[in-house]
Amino acid sequence: PPGGGKTTFLRDLIYQTSFCDKSLNVLVADERNEISGCIDGVAQYDLGTFCDVICMAEKSFAFKIGIRTMTPNILACDEICNDDLESLYDISKNGIKLFCTMHGQGIEDILSNVNSKKIRQIFESINIKISIHRYAADADSTFILSYRSKRCARYT
Repeated sequence: PPGGGKTTFLRDLIYQTSFCDKSLNVLVADERNEISGCIDGVAQYDLGTFCDVICMAEKSFAFKIGIRTMTPNILACDEICNDDLESLYDISKNGIKLFCTMHGQGIEDILSNVNSKKIRQIFESINIKISIHRYAADADSTFILSYRSKRCARYT
């Protein structure tokens, strides 16, 4: 749910990945400048050593141009919606891992408001086999899908 710490968790996940694993380059599509907090082109939040940020640009631009020019291993973006799913599916098919958040009161709420078939295709394209209904989220929890462990982790 809004105010549940999704962006804060995403920011820390980006930092931990970029700082701790020097073999991975992270691209952040920061459409509303919430993840990086850029001022005059300088990120105010430390997102790690191997992290590129495209801020204040539409996600579709960051997806297309950023991936072509910055060759990331991971794409991170906040608050994805139906309009983003087709692009994210194409990105995931090309081997780029995804760190994304979505608004919702739980998995059932998200699946009822987005193209759940496309979300399943994205998970399957990066070789993650999960049962969406297996994890029941309550209103005070956010579930984060870990690409390393290939399992859903609960973050409260």
